[in-house]
Amino acid sequence: MIKISVIVPVYNVEKYLRRCLNSLLIQTLKSIEIILVDDGSTDGSPRICDEYSVKYSFIKVVHKKNEGLGFARNSGLLLCNGEYVAFVDSDDFIDPQMLENLYEFAIKNSLDACFCGYKFYIDENHITQKEESQHCTIYSGKNNVKQVLLDMVGAEPSFHSDVKVLSSVWKGLYKFDIIKEKNIQFVSEREFIAEDMIFHLDFLPHCTIIGFIPFCGYFYCANTSSLTRVYNPERFEKEIILYNAIENKLDQLGFSKHEYLNRVDRYLLLKIRACISLLALFSNRYGYRIMRKSAKIILNTSEVKEMVSRYPYQELPLKHRLFFLMVKWKIVDLLLIMYKILK
Repeated sequence: MIKISVIVPVYNVEKYLRRCLNSLLIQTLKSIEIILVDDGSTDGSPRICDEYSVKYSFIKVVHKKNEGLGFARNSGLLLCNGEYVAFVDSDDFIDPQMLENLYEFAIKNSLDACFCGYKFYIDENHITQKEESQHCTIYSGKNNVKQVLLDMVGAEPSFHSDVKVLSSVWKGLYKFDIIKEKNIQFVSEREFIAEDMIFHLDFLPHCTIIGFIPFCGYFYCANTSSLTRVYNPERFEKEIILYNAIENKLDQLGFSKHEYLNRVDRYLLLKIRACISLLALFSNRYGYRIMRKSAKIILNTSEVKEMVSRYPYQELPLKHRLFFLMVKWKIVDLLLIMYKILK
């Protein structure tokens, strides 16, 4: 019996791919299969995938045309035979005990999904631990699971951070029967900028019990080759598309606006901050006037105007409150200068 199917989308990561695959080969949980989905790579990644699949019988390889991360994961789902599914990005790697720790807790408590923390990895001397939970925690019953879903979307106004639970799929196990029976698939990140969020909005409502363990098993790597090298002026437009999609899905799931509106708005605040930060970062390359104009477009978006008119910003922590007021009053120059200094 295969306990976990590990899906690894691969696209032009020959520099990091062996590190990722070797971390999977030394897992203390042995009853796993590894599904490599080569998403039309043009470097040496396809050759490395084939090399590992020839050497190890539990490694499968799919070569397909390039369609993006979400569709690559969907191709992997078609080949799964495990009780649970895990997703690992090919430029990252995982702790040898990650899969076993997640699986044992999931099986012991009959979980539909199980999550761990992660480590933000720059190099061996720069690793930051990010715990999702300080204790083994179980959320039983659909109402409690729905609360976790809201925590993935955004935090309540008084919380110290914009989100309580990271929505990335690479730190969890997901019961494959639910994915198969409900025909849950990933959307394209070319359509929705955060396909993981949409996946959780589709998957978690079908769960009755999920859990978290206080173990940081995933190494999320800040690889310089994967960092954004150009500013994409369409980025915030895609964030708005996702923002509206999240609200529509929560409506369809039966959440009331009273339950989710502040959460979705906190998500939008996070994305405004991320885009302003990028504009500040690239102001030297593209020119301050161009970045300033882009920032003004963001702050004058109808969704942003509507959000700032209703959000209870008085409840925000001080530094978040100051950012909110600069957004509300459209103090573009101060925002750009501040984030340029921070960067």
